[in-house]
Amino acid sequence: MDFDLAKKHSKEYEQRRKDAKRKLDQQKRDDEQRSIMEKDQRARDEVRQRAEDEARRKAAQEVLLNDGVRYVARLRPYPSTRTDDKLELPPSALEDLEQQGAIERGTLLTFAVSVPSSSSGSSPARTHAGVAEFTAEEGTVGVPPRVALCLTKGSGLDSLAAVDQVEVRYFRLPRSSKSRVKLQPRGEGFHVSGMKTAHIDLQHVLQETLRGHTALTEGDWLPIRHDGYTYELMVRELEPEPYLALLDTDLTVEVLPSERTEAELRAEEEKKAREEAAAHEAEERERLRLNRARAKALLLGPEPEAAADLVQIMVRLPLGGRLSRRFKRDTAFEQVLDWVESEPDSRVTSEEFRLVQKWPGHCRELGPAEAGQELGKLNFARQ
Repeated sequence: MDFDLAKKHSKEYEQRRKDAKRKLDQQKRDDEQRSIMEKDQRARDEVRQRAEDEARRKAAQEVLLNDGVRYVARLRPYPSTRTDDKLELPPSALEDLEQQGAIERGTLLTFAVSVPSSSSGSSPARTHAGVAEFTAEEGTVGVPPRVALCLTKGSGLDSLAAVDQVEVRYFRLPRSSKSRVKLQPRGEGFHVSGMKTAHIDLQHVLQETLRGHTALTEGDWLPIRHDGYTYELMVRELEPEPYLALLDTDLTVEVLPSERTEAELRAEEEKKAREEAAAHEAEERERLRLNRARAKALLLGPEPEAAADLVQIMVRLPLGGRLSRRFKRDTAFEQVLDWVESEPDSRVTSEEFRLVQKWPGHCRELGPAEAGQELGKLNFARQ
């Protein structure tokens, strides 16, 4: 009886010990999980704080650059019929700008326009524009085709209509008395149906195209019309700034090769570079081969004088020409291989060639596998 009771107490003690250990392990796991969650939360808080600090810094910098004026709005775009790059903004935008003194200064009103990344699913497309009037319905912005083209890179207003919002931000564009732009024709350039070259007074056409325009930005697309055809140009480079107000500026235009021509030139350059690299590699291989040939020739020593116990070996080269040399009958075939490699005209490299022993009714290929055998045992006769 006492033995059974002691055994029962022992089992109960062991069970309590296991339960206590299990609770302790669970508490440790809970503490570790809580620590991980707190650490993750602190990291998220730090990221959010940095983002807020960066946003405040940019906002302060923006106000400083824009003479204290700040206007940012996300508006639903609709297509306007204007032929320039001027937006139609809602009356609230005018009120906001007036309250900050932007209208009283009489400065040119310019705006940065972008498709937010949350709407497009990619990095935001950006351009700059002016404003024509403040008559748009609240919460909307009228976007002319030229601005839409810059934002959607070719899809135009049809694509912009599928965008929920565009961000319009007041941005005082820099001005310059002299500026320079490099334009690249898209696609095949000034070719009709890819064949006939269009002869265009580009300077005149660009002047007409940019007449009434407010801004120009690197990356912009400019459509120009000539003889019933539309050609698209891309702003590749703009100086002295990557975005400029087109007011009282002497604009110099440089037209680059079209995208297709540029691709062809690049392909030609790459081909030339590959050919030059291949030629350089071939020259280096040939230099190394000739060095090995000279080293092999030195190791061979002089050709033995004619005698009865010698073997005269003649080799016909694949590219024409013959080689001839005398060897002793007990010479290892390896020396024959070295001799062929030592001849500059053979153009062979170690381990990469074989010799064919041939006479009527006999044909055998000999190479490194036979290098240790004597010529006599390989059936080389005197001639």
